[in-house]
Amino acid sequence: MYTPEHFKLENLDIIREIIGKYPFAVLISTIGEGPEAAHIPVLLSKDGSGLVGHMASGNPLLRENSNVLCVFHGPHAYISPSWYESVQTVPTWNYISVHVKGTLHLLDKDQTEKVLQDSILYFEPENSGYSYLTPKPEVRNSLLGKIQGFEIRNLTYEAKLKLSQNHSLERRKKVIDSLELSERDGDLKLAEWMRRINDIQKS
Repeated sequence: MYTPEHFKLENLDIIREIIGKYPFAVLISTIGEGPEAAHIPVLLSKDGSGLVGHMASGNPLLRENSNVLCVFHGPHAYISPSWYESVQTVPTWNYISVHVKGTLHLLDKDQTEKVLQDSILYFEPENSGYSYLTPKPEVRNSLLGKIQGFEIRNLTYEAKLKLSQNHSLERRKKVIDSLELSERDGDLKLAEWMRRINDIQKS
Protein backbone atom coordinates (compact mmCIF):
# COMPACT_ATOMS: atom_id res chain seq x y z
CA MET A 1 0.00 0.00 0.00
CA TYR A 2 1.48 3.34 -1.02
CA THR A 3 1.51 5.45 2.15
CA PRO A 4 3.08 8.92 2.23
CA GLU A 5 4.51 9.79 5.62
CA HIS A 6 1.70 12.20 6.61
CA PHE A 7 -0.92 9.44 6.12
CA LYS A 8 0.99 6.69 7.94
CA LEU A 9 -0.47 5.18 11.13
CA GLU A 10 1.90 3.26 13.40
CA ASN A 11 -0.02 3.32 16.70
CA LEU A 12 -0.79 -0.39 17.23
CA ASP A 13 -3.64 0.31 19.65
CA ILE A 14 -5.47 2.40 17.04
CA ILE A 15 -4.70 -0.17 14.32
CA ARG A 16 -6.25 -2.92 16.43
CA GLU A 17 -9.21 -0.68 17.19
CA ILE A 18 -9.82 -0.26 13.45
CA ILE A 19 -9.67 -4.03 12.93
CA GLY A 20 -12.14 -4.52 15.77
CA LYS A 21 -14.60 -1.92 14.48
CA TYR A 22 -14.41 -2.96 10.81
CA PRO A 23 -13.78 -6.73 10.90
CA PHE A 24 -15.27 -7.64 7.50
CA ALA A 25 -12.01 -8.15 5.64
CA VAL A 26 -10.71 -9.08 2.22
CA LEU A 27 -8.32 -12.03 2.60
CA ILE A 28 -5.94 -12.35 -0.35
CA SER A 29 -3.50 -15.06 -1.35
CA THR A 30 -1.82 -16.26 -4.53
CA ILE A 31 -3.15 -19.49 -6.01
CA GLY A 32 -1.95 -20.86 -9.31
CA GLU A 33 -1.49 -18.05 -11.81
CA GLY A 34 -2.73 -15.14 -9.74
CA PRO A 35 -4.22 -13.69 -6.56
CA GLU A 36 -7.54 -14.85 -5.16
CA ALA A 37 -9.66 -13.22 -2.46
CA ALA A 38 -12.33 -14.07 0.08
CA HIS A 39 -14.67 -11.62 1.83
CA ILE A 40 -15.04 -12.78 5.44
CA PRO A 41 -15.14 -11.52 9.04
CA VAL A 42 -11.71 -11.74 10.66
CA LEU A 43 -11.07 -11.01 14.34
CA LEU A 44 -8.02 -10.49 16.48
CA SER A 45 -7.16 -13.52 18.57
CA LYS A 46 -7.70 -13.24 22.33
CA ASP A 47 -4.07 -12.33 23.01
CA GLY A 48 -3.88 -9.99 20.00
CA SER A 49 -1.00 -11.88 18.43
CA GLY A 50 -2.96 -13.32 15.50
CA LEU A 51 -6.08 -13.06 13.38
CA VAL A 52 -8.76 -15.77 13.40
CA GLY A 53 -11.70 -16.66 11.19
CA HIS A 54 -13.32 -19.45 9.24
CA MET A 55 -14.27 -20.30 5.66
CA ALA A 56 -16.12 -23.00 3.78
CA SER A 57 -13.87 -26.05 3.94
CA GLY A 58 -13.65 -26.24 0.13
CA ASN A 59 -12.20 -22.75 -0.23
CA PRO A 60 -8.83 -23.04 -2.05
CA LEU A 61 -7.41 -20.21 0.07
CA LEU A 62 -7.18 -22.67 2.97
CA ARG A 63 -3.57 -23.76 2.59
CA GLU A 64 -1.29 -24.44 5.56
CA ASN A 65 1.68 -22.04 5.84
CA SER A 66 0.49 -19.87 2.95
CA ASN A 67 1.32 -16.17 3.01
CA VAL A 68 -1.83 -14.03 3.08
CA LEU A 69 -2.89 -10.40 3.20
CA CYS A 70 -5.96 -9.18 5.08
CA VAL A 71 -7.35 -5.77 4.12
CA PHE A 72 -9.65 -3.99 6.58
CA HIS A 73 -11.61 -0.98 5.29
CA GLY A 74 -12.80 1.79 7.57
CA PRO A 75 -15.15 4.63 6.58
CA HIS A 76 -14.43 6.48 3.33
CA ALA A 77 -15.95 9.36 1.37
CA TYR A 78 -15.61 11.63 -1.64
CA ILE A 79 -14.17 15.04 -0.76
CA SER A 80 -15.41 17.91 -2.92
CA PRO A 81 -13.27 20.99 -3.71
CA SER A 82 -16.44 23.02 -3.20
CA TRP A 83 -15.95 22.50 0.54
CA TYR A 84 -12.64 24.39 0.52
CA GLU A 85 -12.07 28.14 0.63
CA SER A 86 -10.96 27.89 -3.01
CA VAL A 87 -12.11 25.64 -5.85
CA GLN A 88 -8.73 25.89 -7.60
CA THR A 89 -7.93 22.31 -6.64
CA VAL A 90 -9.21 18.81 -7.39
CA PRO A 91 -11.49 16.26 -5.69
CA THR A 92 -10.06 13.45 -3.61
CA TRP A 93 -11.17 10.47 -1.55
CA ASN A 94 -10.56 10.15 2.19
CA TYR A 95 -10.37 6.71 3.76
CA ILE A 96 -9.03 4.43 6.45
CA SER A 97 -7.33 1.15 5.58
CA VAL A 98 -5.30 -1.47 7.46
CA HIS A 99 -3.26 -4.16 5.71
CA VAL A 100 -2.11 -7.15 7.76
CA LYS A 101 0.26 -9.76 6.35
CA GLY A 102 0.96 -13.13 7.94
CA THR A 103 1.08 -16.89 7.63
CA LEU A 104 -2.14 -18.90 7.58
CA HIS A 105 -2.46 -21.99 9.78
CA LEU A 106 -5.39 -24.42 9.79
CA LEU A 107 -7.17 -25.13 13.09
CA ASP A 108 -8.52 -28.46 14.33
CA LYS A 109 -12.22 -29.08 15.00
CA ASP A 110 -12.13 -27.94 18.65
CA GLN A 111 -10.22 -24.77 17.75
CA THR A 112 -12.60 -24.06 14.87
CA GLU A 113 -15.56 -24.46 17.23
CA LYS A 114 -13.93 -21.97 19.63
CA VAL A 115 -13.58 -19.46 16.76
CA LEU A 116 -17.32 -19.81 16.07
CA GLN A 117 -18.20 -19.35 19.74
CA ASP A 118 -16.01 -16.26 20.07
CA SER A 119 -17.36 -14.79 16.81
CA ILE A 120 -20.97 -15.12 17.94
CA LEU A 121 -20.14 -13.56 21.31
CA TYR A 122 -18.38 -10.71 19.52
CA PHE A 123 -21.13 -9.87 17.04
CA GLU A 124 -24.33 -10.65 18.92
CA PRO A 125 -25.66 -7.77 21.08
CA GLU A 126 -25.53 -8.26 24.83
CA ASN A 127 -29.30 -8.59 25.10
CA SER A 128 -29.51 -11.16 22.29
CA GLY A 129 -31.22 -14.43 23.10
CA TYR A 130 -29.00 -16.27 20.63
CA SER A 131 -25.81 -18.14 21.53
CA TYR A 132 -23.62 -20.80 19.99
CA LEU A 133 -25.59 -23.42 21.93
CA THR A 134 -28.98 -22.27 20.61
CA PRO A 135 -29.02 -24.64 17.59
CA LYS A 136 -29.34 -28.34 18.37
CA PRO A 137 -26.07 -30.33 18.61
CA GLU A 138 -26.75 -32.09 15.32
CA VAL A 139 -27.12 -28.72 13.59
CA ARG A 140 -23.84 -27.46 15.07
CA ASN A 141 -22.00 -30.66 14.19
CA SER A 142 -23.29 -30.53 10.62
CA LEU A 143 -22.00 -26.96 10.30
CA LEU A 144 -18.60 -27.87 11.73
CA GLY A 145 -18.24 -30.49 9.07
CA LYS A 146 -18.54 -27.87 6.34
CA ILE A 147 -16.19 -25.15 7.57
CA GLN A 148 -12.53 -24.75 8.45
CA GLY A 149 -11.12 -22.39 11.06
CA PHE A 150 -7.79 -20.68 10.61
CA GLU A 151 -5.35 -18.42 12.42
CA ILE A 152 -2.99 -15.97 10.76
CA ARG A 153 0.27 -15.60 12.69
CA ASN A 154 3.54 -13.67 12.46
CA LEU A 155 1.65 -10.48 11.69
CA THR A 156 3.03 -7.32 10.14
CA TYR A 157 0.86 -4.21 9.93
CA GLU A 158 0.60 -1.33 7.48
CA ALA A 159 -2.07 1.27 8.16
CA LYS A 160 -3.16 4.39 6.34
CA LEU A 161 -5.35 7.25 7.52
CA LYS A 162 -5.92 9.50 4.52
CA LEU A 163 -7.83 12.23 6.30
CA SER A 164 -6.66 15.45 4.63
CA GLN A 165 -3.56 15.71 6.84
CA ASN A 166 -1.76 17.29 3.87
CA HIS A 167 -4.13 20.28 4.13
CA SER A 168 -4.33 23.05 6.71
CA LEU A 169 -6.32 22.58 9.91
CA GLU A 170 -8.70 25.27 8.66
CA ARG A 171 -9.40 23.36 5.46
CA ARG A 172 -9.75 20.09 7.34
CA LYS A 173 -12.39 21.67 9.56
CA LYS A 174 -14.33 22.74 6.46
CA VAL A 175 -14.24 19.14 5.23
CA ILE A 176 -15.42 17.84 8.61
CA ASP A 177 -18.27 20.37 8.72
CA SER A 178 -19.39 19.34 5.23
CA LEU A 179 -19.22 15.63 6.01
CA GLU A 180 -21.33 16.19 9.12
CA LEU A 181 -24.11 17.62 6.95
CA SER A 182 -24.37 14.31 5.11
CA GLU A 183 -27.05 11.72 5.78
CA ARG A 184 -24.67 8.87 4.93
CA ASP A 185 -23.43 6.98 7.97
CA GLY A 186 -19.98 6.46 6.41
CA ASP A 187 -19.52 10.21 5.94
CA LEU A 188 -20.43 10.85 9.58
CA LYS A 189 -18.06 8.15 10.82
CA LEU A 190 -15.27 9.57 8.67
CA ALA A 191 -15.89 13.03 10.17
CA GLU A 192 -15.54 11.52 13.65
CA TRP A 193 -12.17 10.04 12.73
CA MET A 194 -11.00 13.33 11.21
CA ARG A 195 -11.90 15.21 14.39
CA ARG A 196 -10.10 12.62 16.48
CA ILE A 197 -6.90 12.72 14.41
CA ASN A 198 -6.97 16.53 14.34
CA ASP A 199 -7.26 16.61 18.13
CA ILE A 200 -4.30 14.21 18.47
CA GLN A 201 -2.15 16.34 16.16
CA LYS A 202 -3.08 19.56 17.97
CA SER A 203 -2.34 18.13 21.43
